[in-house]
Amino acid sequence: MKKTFTTARKKAEDLLQAKGQTPFGEAIYNIIGLYKGDNTEPLDGDEVDVMVEHLRNEINLFEGNITTEEYCDYEEQMRLNPTF
Repeated sequence: MKKTFTTARKKAEDLLQAKGQTPFGEAIYNIIGLYKGDNTEPLDGDEVDVMVEHLRNEINLFEGNITTEEYCDYEEQMRLNPTF
């Protein structure tokens, strides 16, 4: 357990140090920027959860895991109940 925590801590520290300097990190920062728009405040945990749910729906649609109708249903459910 201790080794797993140490490994996770190291990974987290490396991610914060790189902040967008890897292709994946850059993509994440771009997605966050698109989601936030002109808002300069950091996202809180609930806002991150909503953003991730939107991404999950879009990726599943793009990858053929859900239909257009299912995508619309999921997005409507999120609109009606954004706090899950």
